Amino acid sequence: MKTILILLSTYNGDKYIEEQINSLINQEGVKVKILVRDDGSSDRTVSILKKIQKKYDLSIINGDNIGYAASFMTLVQIAKQYKADYYAFCDQDDVWEKNKLFVAASNLDTTEPALYLSQAKIVDEQLNPMNSSFHKRKVKLGAALEHNYAIGCTMVFNEPLREILSIDIENMCLTCGHDSWVYLVALSIKAHVFFDLNGYVLYRQHGSNVSGKIVSVRQAFRAAKKILVDWDKARSLTARQILKSYNRLIDEESTQLLQEAASYCDSIDGKISLLHDKRMLSDYFFVDVLFRISVIFNRF
Repeated sequence: MKTILILLSTYNGDKYIEEQINSLINQEGVKVKILVRDDGSSDRTVSILKKIQKKYDLSIINGDNIGYAASFMTLVQIAKQYKADYYAFCDQDDVWEKNKLFVAASNLDTTEPALYLSQAKIVDEQLNPMNSSFHKRKVKLGAALEHNYAIGCTMVFNEPLREILSIDIENMCLTCGHDSWVYLVALSIKAHVFFDLNGYVLYRQHGSNVSGKIVSVRQAFRAAKKILVDWDKARSLTARQILKSYNRLIDEESTQLLQEAASYCDSIDGKISLLHDKRMLSDYFFVDVLFRISVIFNRF
């Protein structure tokens, strides 16, 4: 039976944290360990965790508030102290179906760096299904640079990839989030990436999500704001940092694409090259339009 260390970052999550951890403990077909880093909560989160700790294999680290992305990547580094076959990111307010980790582990049987991720089942605060549909994703570096398809709480990865993710962790670029970073690194180094079209996480949407919210009548406006405002030059900076940290692990094709993304605004020719690169196409026309706008106005 495979051992999976769940990496859970918490921040003022007392409303749902116990329900989430119960769903982690009830995973079937795998041995579960839970490593929690609290990101400076001011509510009852830590006291609830300590109560749960008395009954289950739960390790708690109290930290300063550094933001969810840096908190998760800190867990990736700390995880080397724990013996596990695989590692899984976990949000504080979802609920996992019992077979989530078993399915993931079944798709990670390799000694090479490997990442598993899946869809998520969108639910409201009471776990009622919301209108959402699953789509086939382009598991390609260019599409991932253009738009983040990866949902962190669905990610499970093996020890070889965890070791690589720990390289130069202090200088990593997290402007696009930990899930985007891990996905881009995995694709850049040609790790085995398996995208499951099914979903095993009840991905709760509510007013206080730290990240997420992927369905709404205002989805298009949020996507536009994220790509054109929140991610101002974030993706080119991320490409630059990946090249710096992992250059010895990246092949010629990925290096060329990352360099193109990292330096596009240095010249008109660079901008034109990126705009016409067919590898930079996603599954969504709207996202492709926003990508082109962000490049034209030097916000990519």
